[in-house]
Amino acid sequence: MRTAKTLLLCILVTMLAAMPLPASAVVGDYFSVSGRVTDANWNPIPGALVTLSDNDFNRITTQNTNGNGYFSFERVSVKTNLCNVRISYTDGNGTYYLPGYYIPAFNAHGEQQLTPEQTHFDNYYLPGSQPHVTPTPMPVPTLAPANTPAPTAVSDDGQATQALIFGGGFIGGMVTATLACLIIFRRPGIK
Repeated sequence: MRTAKTLLLCILVTMLAAMPLPASAVVGDYFSVSGRVTDANWNPIPGALVTLSDNDFNRITTQNTNGNGYFSFERVSVKTNLCNVRISYTDGNGTYYLPGYYIPAFNAHGEQQLTPEQTHFDNYYLPGSQPHVTPTPMPVPTLAPANTPAPTAVSDDGQATQALIFGGGFIGGMVTATLACLIIFRRPGIK
């Protein structure tokens, strides 16, 4: 009977020690987010304030759009799985906010590209803005010359890091649980 209890306790301790960490606890998981802010006529808005916040709406960093309305947050690390962006623009008449106040939450992993519709002021026109029929397209990356081999894309969405943490936690938990069982439940007289 004592052996069965000891075995069950060892299994329980091993299972608890081997539980993986939640993804939000992974430190050093970097991501990037970029986009282009446009007015109601789809013209770029230079100088718009872009605020990046974590999922708890804690401000991480801010940035102003460049002369072509672009912004880009590179290699940002947060402790939540989701992030939010808030965009505002201030001119001589007041401050205007992107409708909806915050862009819907997006994954804080890998490279995120916000769509033109997400970063578009539909209620603000820059002075002298001329209407466009369609949204201004995002720039297309330049292709490599034909004689140069194209680089192989490597997806790093944090799964490798999570697998290493899980594997390390599992092995460490097994070793710790086994040692604890041997120390706690050793038979008297056996050394």
